[in-house]
Order: sequence, then C-alpha cells, then structure tokens
Amino acid sequence: HIAKRLYYTRLFAGRPGFIALDWLPAFIAANGAAADELFLLGAVPAEAQAIYRLVEEHGPIAIRALKKLLPPDARKTATGHLWELERRFLITVADAAPTATSGIWPTAGSPPPSPPLTA
Repeated sequence: HIAKRLYYTRLFAGRPGFIALDWLPAFIAANGAAADELFLLGAVPAEAQAIYRLVEEHGPIAIRALKKLLPPDARKTATGHLWELERRFLITVADAAPTATSGIWPTAGSPPPSPPLTA
C-alpha cells in the first residue's frame, strides 16, 4: 500500500488482498515459515526456489526482468510460482502500478519499500 500501512498477499483463497501491518505477525505465524526451512522440507517446488533465489540475489525486480533471467520453459509457470511464494510470505509485490504484471518482487525480509510497492 502506498502509505505503507498494508501488506499485499494472495493468502485469501489465492486472491490478492491486503493485511494491516498490525495483523501481519499473526498471519505470518499462522501461515508463514522460513524460506530455508520450507526448501529443506521440500515444501516449495524447485522452480519456485530458483525464482526466490533470483529475487534474493537481484533485490526488487520487475516480473518482466525476472522472467528474462529464467530459462524459456520456466517462464510459462513463473507467475504461479510467484503466487506460491507470496502465499507463503516469502516475497510480496512492491509496485502497485503495473509495470510487469507487474510487481516488483523483493523477498519478504527486504526493508519496507518506498512507493512503488515492493515485495
């Protein structure tokens, strides 16, 4: 959210929505886990892990730029993997103004974004 009072996620039956920052710790406690733990347990597909690592390496990145870093066959499923990472509170959209379907996707541990929204 532009006023930095809300957190964007796809937690609600896969639909996008916002959570008040006051409620965010409770949602993460109930629905989130550390990326390394999820990866170790095999709870996140390898393709989603690769996307997470690219975002972690490059920082906030537009989806078009992110997809260019992926092999051609992985580009088709990238959006679904991004949504999975969102639902697990590992990344979030950082740009409400569509510039790459168009969010900027930083990891959830990134510092709070300045507009446009970051993940």
